[in-house]
Amino acid sequence: MVEISRLFRVSTDDLLLAERDLPPAAPPPAGEQAPAARPNRALLVAGVCLAALGGLGDLVLWVLSTMVESDLPATSMDGLGRIWYTTQRGYAFWPFIEEHRLQAVLGLCTLSLLAGAALLGAFLWRGRGARDGRVQPSA
Repeated sequence: MVEISRLFRVSTDDLLLAERDLPPAAPPPAGEQAPAARPNRALLVAGVCLAALGGLGDLVLWVLSTMVESDLPATSMDGLGRIWYTTQRGYAFWPFIEEHRLQAVLGLCTLSLLAGAALLGAFLWRGRGARDGRVQPSA
């Protein structure tokens, strides 16, 4: 306890009792600079994981839509000029999503991809601020 009080230049009473308000922190000496804020690695890991999960999910849905037939809207005209609306089997992304009711899955995957991209953008923005010498507030 005595070593801590010497390190922070406060009395042991102030450390043990904590009854008085502490003065604001002194600026670093003239020869030293405040350490630059480093970008938060958690933002990088979370951003990569979310973006990869969302992108992979969207990719899997697209690949499945090219492999599984679904009903596609089709129109045809007969010899009398009448238009007939029907469906035919084929491969297309949105009809596959609708037929198999995957709108929520597609939405979650896309949201995950966008959230990951936003976190990666925040990581890069904080990293750029640290390189420029600006100190970013930590969250």
